[in-house]
Amino acid sequence: MKFEMLDKFIAQKEKRSQEHAELVRREQSALETVHALKAKYEQVLRDSLAAKKDATKELDELQDEIEAAEKAYARRKQERNMYHDVFKDEITSQQVIDAWNNEFIPQFREQRFDAVLKRMLEAKREYVAAVLDYYQAVREFENIRNEARSELSDHYYYKLNGIELDSVPKQEKYFMDERDLRMLFNFKEVPNSVKTYEGDEA
Repeated sequence: MKFEMLDKFIAQKEKRSQEHAELVRREQSALETVHALKAKYEQVLRDSLAAKKDATKELDELQDEIEAAEKAYARRKQERNMYHDVFKDEITSQQVIDAWNNEFIPQFREQRFDAVLKRMLEAKREYVAAVLDYYQAVREFENIRNEARSELSDHYYYKLNGIELDSVPKQEKYFMDERDLRMLFNFKEVPNSVKTYEGDEA
């Protein structure tokens, strides 16, 4: 799923950036023309003085070119300065925020997120139900074991094995503990106890 308003906003920014860069380039080019003409003017003046030759006509022509170039430069600079006032953004930052909060979030919830939350809730209820069922099964087993023990002499009382998960590896395999939850919620990773027994049957 894509946030289309952001794509449009980025495309607009890129277009504005390119247009502004072109105006900056034109302004810079106009300024370079002014500098080049001024340098040429100074060179002609220097050469005419060194040669003791009258270069009034050429200097007048260059002066006219410099004035025209300075006007062109001033216009290019004005264009660049006015660009952001003339071309207002069609999509504003606030519109992006509004589209995110009012359109994209509800769509994302409906198409993706709500299903995840539903699975989490179902899994939570199933886990709780399974754990409670485990303890109920242990109680049922213990009732039967106690009945069998009552019929045996004391010598055999402790020889009837239990069924409860009585070792750490067994408990780690079937129960979620604090380490598992820390791994899951703090590090957003599959807990080691799940990785270790993945694919195992009961």
